[in-house]
Amino acid sequence: MNKTSKKYLIINSLALIWNIIGVYQYLVQVYQSELDKMALAPEIQNYFLHLPAWVTGSYAMAVFGGSAGCIALLLRSSWSINFFGSSLLGVLLQHYYNFFIQSDVIFSMNLIWKAIVILTVSIALLWSTFYYKKKGFIF
Repeated sequence: MNKTSKKYLIINSLALIWNIIGVYQYLVQVYQSELDKMALAPEIQNYFLHLPAWVTGSYAMAVFGGSAGCIALLLRSSWSINFFGSSLLGVLLQHYYNFFIQSDVIFSMNLIWKAIVILTVSIALLWSTFYYKKKGFIF
């Protein structure tokens, strides 16, 4: 392996870990027991009570699309463009709901920064696939 391909492997492996953490968080949220939900603050309980299915689907699309995109990148497949595109769409839909539709939770600066980081990583992963395609790393 040359220096570029080692860097490619390291960056994309870290991106896969990032997305696997997102899959884990998604699964924790979706399979949360009623007892665990009752332990949450009332406004968070209300948020989950009124959460539309399309937002949960968007979350799934974001994290599973991102993970599939990373795997496709590691396999040097141009399918990564489609997976990261769907992942970014999922992120955008989820953020749209959280910041412009729902009114149960007021977002702290910490959550706003988290949303910005997630959006930035999603855009960077999609952009990187076009870069890798142009450089001939993916086919």
